[in-house]
Amino acid sequence: MAVNLPGAPAFPVYGLSDRVEGLRWLCTWQRWPTLEAGVVWQLCIGHGDPSQGPYALVTTTLKQLPWPESEHGPAVQSGLDHAVSNAISNLVSLSCRSDPDEEHRTLLAELERFTEVDGVGHFDGWELEDVPIEGVRQGVHLRRLPKAWAFAAELAGVVVTGWSTDDIPFELVELIDLSEDIASIELLPPNGTR
Repeated sequence: MAVNLPGAPAFPVYGLSDRVEGLRWLCTWQRWPTLEAGVVWQLCIGHGDPSQGPYALVTTTLKQLPWPESEHGPAVQSGLDHAVSNAISNLVSLSCRSDPDEEHRTLLAELERFTEVDGVGHFDGWELEDVPIEGVRQGVHLRRLPKAWAFAAELAGVVVTGWSTDDIPFELVELIDLSEDIASIELLPPNGTR
């Protein structure tokens, strides 16, 4: 079922190119002031089939979040720090499925260090890797685990994160702007099938 988001995103929405085969589906989105109405500030697009095979998720988030300063304190910015924290959280989730003991504890400790450190050491264990973004190779921060990976990138006006198991090799990651295709991307039902 195609989803008509009232108020299309006013920012580029990134996803993976056709190098990653399978379904392309709208996973989640965030709007302000409510999920039912308001400004879209985050979209997550899935690639692959979560019910039958590997899949990857790519989330695009506005850097300048839409809520007013008066309601939430100082103006809220989403940036690379937020993206890396989000990516680590998702790796924690993936690690529960692959190695719930050692890898999971390591990532939880990394997430805790990340949230305690202000501007220093956020990228311990991360490497800079070039990937094609709209046809131009650009650097993204990459965190590899024995069975999963995550990346975080800061682009003009947005931050982009992605994660998957190694069933989808990171070498296939090529980001493209899917903004014009949003209306045709289907919402995957909760059971993961069409």
